Amino acid sequence: MGHSDKLKAKMQKAANTSGELIGLLPFNRYLPPMLKSGIADIVNSTSSRAASAITAGLFLDNFVKKENKKKWLHLDIAGAAYSESPWGYNSFGGTGAGVRLTLDFIKNLNK
Repeated sequence: MGHSDKLKAKMQKAANTSGELIGLLPFNRYLPPMLKSGIADIVNSTSSRAASAITAGLFLDNFVKKENKKKWLHLDIAGAAYSESPWGYNSFGGTGAGVRLTLDFIKNLNK
């Protein structure tokens, strides 16, 4: 997730070349109200499990300065971090999800 289509395209390219699978999610304009709190400035865990990856990204987005909004991406890799059975190049257990992707992304960032 992120505000920059250019960065998201670079991340998709990194996924294609690294062999990692990704799905791009939008910052859904209907979800920010879920982050409102009656006792705090903002909540980091909503009362609903719906769209939890997106609300996590929206939560973090609140702490990114306006001038940096197009310079960051949120990678929600928690669900892919552990595999209960082998598949593809993943073995049982910790998968290292996102490592190959991130390295490829950084390596090609200035291209």
